[in-house]
Amino acid sequence: MDNFVPLGYVSGISPQYGGRGGYYGLQFVPTNVFDGTDMVVGGEYNTYMSYYNSHHGNPSPLTVTFLSHSYSGDTACVSVKVHIDEDITEGNVVYIALWEDKVTGGSHTWRFTERDMPGYTVLEVNKAGQEQVIKKTFTLQGNWKRADLGATAFVQKLVAKNVLNARGTKLAEGIGVEPSSLGRVKALYQ
Repeated sequence: MDNFVPLGYVSGISPQYGGRGGYYGLQFVPTNVFDGTDMVVGGEYNTYMSYYNSHHGNPSPLTVTFLSHSYSGDTACVSVKVHIDEDITEGNVVYIALWEDKVTGGSHTWRFTERDMPGYTVLEVNKAGQEQVIKKTFTLQGNWKRADLGATAFVQKLVAKNVLNARGTKLAEGIGVEPSSLGRVKALYQ
């Protein structure tokens, strides 16, 4: 399952149900932000798929790969590698967000709800062939379902917020074989 990117859901739900939300300053549920730039408000699947398809084929200048991920007790640890495939400009950062799938609140169930997204790590590499490893440790709350936890790592311009590439994985599953290229399609959902 290391070859899917649930960034479409990582920005979270209302804090009332345990989500953090707010990274893009979104006010309505649902809202998707594709590649960190195109915001779509509303819940029409066909509209989202249109944006998804228009972004999906765009090549990415870098690859994000999970090296390790695990959880034990109240701690989760994630390690990712960013490999630069083509020279990129400076000013990029790496976020690693922890999410939980199937969070229930009231009569609703939310998919891939952001639980924690600590500050970014500056991407210090920008030339083809260079790599950087980023590690994050998360403190898990008692009511989070461990089997439904996962992480998404994404590389993004610090100011413009356009996403260059991303990778997601569930923590309860092992690291998969070499992941396929996902292009630049990334979205954040609230």
